[in-house]
Amino acid sequence: MFFILSALSSWYIGIFTAIVGGLFILGYMILDFRVRKEALTRKPLLMVLTSLFLVIIVLTPFSIPYFEASKHYDAERDIDNPLNYSWSFDIPFLFNRFGIFFFIFALIGLFLPLSDYKLKKPDLNYVLKQKIPIIFAGIAIVSYILTLGPVLKLNDVQTGIMMPYYYLYSIFPYIAIVRDLSRFSFIMSLAGSVLAGIGAAALLHRIKGKDMKYIAAAGLIFLAIIGSWHVPVFIPVSLATGDHVPEVYHWLAEQPDDVKIIEIPTRWVEDNSEYTYYSVYHWKEMVNGYSGRDVEFASKIMRDTGGEFPSNNTVSLLQHIGIKYVIVHADRIRMMLNIPDEVADEFISEYYLQLNQKIESEYNSTIHLAGSFDDTNVYEIRTMPEVLPDEVILLFKSGWFGSNLLPEFYLKNEGKIVAYAKSTGEYELSFLAEPVYSEKDLSLTVNGNLLGTITAPPGGYSKGSSNIVLNKGMNEITLASTCTKLCDIPEINTISDKCMSFKFVNLTVSQA
Repeated sequence: MFFILSALSSWYIGIFTAIVGGLFILGYMILDFRVRKEALTRKPLLMVLTSLFLVIIVLTPFSIPYFEASKHYDAERDIDNPLNYSWSFDIPFLFNRFGIFFFIFALIGLFLPLSDYKLKKPDLNYVLKQKIPIIFAGIAIVSYILTLGPVLKLNDVQTGIMMPYYYLYSIFPYIAIVRDLSRFSFIMSLAGSVLAGIGAAALLHRIKGKDMKYIAAAGLIFLAIIGSWHVPVFIPVSLATGDHVPEVYHWLAEQPDDVKIIEIPTRWVEDNSEYTYYSVYHWKEMVNGYSGRDVEFASKIMRDTGGEFPSNNTVSLLQHIGIKYVIVHADRIRMMLNIPDEVADEFISEYYLQLNQKIESEYNSTIHLAGSFDDTNVYEIRTMPEVLPDEVILLFKSGWFGSNLLPEFYLKNEGKIVAYAKSTGEYELSFLAEPVYSEKDLSLTVNGNLLGTITAPPGGYSKGSSNIVLNKGMNEITLASTCTKLCDIPEINTISDKCMSFKFVNLTVSQA
């Protein structure tokens, strides 16, 4: 039950708990013959299988949508992430990170038994009976090995020596959910804390005088505080609960269930994370969201709306995807622009004055003010009259690295783009593309119709262009080629199976 609750609170914690629990059980099986003998009988095995069955039954409905979404939005993580975030093998770094006292007391807990054993040199059998310290030392070592990632690094330079993580990933690729492998150090902290606690208890156990015990206990508490001291603790934001939640979210909760919203500004951490939190008070569908993985389709809408609202492009796109309310937080915009607190009221007043004037003069029949709450205004987007975009809007979907955000971006074996056009007609698609590593063919398909294929030589960009017919609204453009695995390209020096086919710049669609 507690494992299920841990996994439901966070996949990270679920993985950490599975590692700690698995190693703990394995340690007992190895070190305790009685446990090993009894565990392999019918009743314990049936209990274990029943537990595993219940875990699978409960977690599967939650895990399947997660992995399907990762695949659908092309957000699956390969071994590149753990490779980039893994630690170098560096013992002084560990001492700096955890503190010398942490290791001293952990080692005392491992090597100084709690019992009153009188021999100066305990024999091996006695040492093996100290199961808890040995098991948690093993947990700490395994978690440290996991932080080192798939390839051993020395001074942040890959050595080419494959580490256990690489083979674990080959068997269970979903472990890449833990993007930053330094987070496995949380398990090291847990295991080391248990050992340090046992070490402190062992020292106190050997002190005979009562007064000396109190003095030693106070000293140990002092060392624990000093070893974990972090001052000042800065909490950048306080999230409201219950009646203290911003009024706009209570208002949203009262609106019809089919309402869809977007909130601006749309900064990834500073804004979207809080919007996601407050969404539990209204449960409306929203464009905003926060995750360790970026969905380009939604991010494009958020970026453009956050920077250009209202414009023909943003209003047209919001109409098309069914957004009813745009929630504008002027004070967040002020903070984004680094406007001082002393002139906050003046900025908010002027901001809304200009915004409302633009809406009144250009979008009077399409946008109207639906509510005003402190520094937040809510604008309703009407479905009619229809606003047309000024240009073809490209929304990159699956099959791309970097999309069209960066000067250069990459195509996997097949990349899909949604082209939002204001009218049916002829358009020109153009781009510069360079094949990765070797000569490759590149095919173009629009709305399911294959329009043609070009062959591009390596060593430079080839210009590609084609006249295409787009329908009014959303159209799907697909570019496809053969993919080369990065691990097959010696110059890149990587173990990743990620594949790329073409590097692109300046991919545009314009009216012919």
